[in-house]
Amino acid sequence: MLVVHPSSTCDVCLEPYNWTTPRNAPHAIQCGHIFCQQCLENLHPSVCPLCRKSFGSVKKLHVDRLTDVQHGSTVEEDEADLLHRIALHFADGTEVDRAEAIIRYVYEWMAVHPENLSASRTLRTATTALHNYKSLQQKSEGYQRDIRQISENYMNLERNAKADRDRTKKVEEGLLVKVEELEAQIEAYGLCVVFNRSVSDTELSSGFN
Repeated sequence: MLVVHPSSTCDVCLEPYNWTTPRNAPHAIQCGHIFCQQCLENLHPSVCPLCRKSFGSVKKLHVDRLTDVQHGSTVEEDEADLLHRIALHFADGTEVDRAEAIIRYVYEWMAVHPENLSASRTLRTATTALHNYKSLQQKSEGYQRDIRQISENYMNLERNAKADRDRTKKVEEGLLVKVEELEAQIEAYGLCVVFNRSVSDTELSSGFN
């Protein structure tokens, strides 16, 4: 789940994003910039107001309501809020740096509340799981990049091999044409020799007579 900070505003109308109001909900376009739905609908043509790149698809985002633990809340409420925030980051689309930020925040909170061992154990388990999950996600993304690179290299090799085969075929065809031309020339030369020899024999016979 992709989220934006609750204090964020649309760069076009400068209004704060509001998840409960669809027209003011944040939406990301292909270039990565974010605007409210109302401003995106008013763009004609569909060109980003910031980078001027054309866009087609639009992805709705969420407004992060859990930016800070509520002041004056109980330890149990804080723990529930933090666990909920951790759960939000168990998504493929969540950036790794945001996950690392919540992990640091949780450890800072536990350092301030060392007396609550039960909450610390639960939160530590959750943050460790989140850290491991994001590490595996990063490795998976790295493997996918490697696979894409290998596939691209393979396709390039295939294209180069095909180009080599095409060039070789053209050379072979050219050589065959040359061979046929030489054979025709040799055949013509042979006929010419036979003809000249026949003429010479005829002339010799006439001379004897």
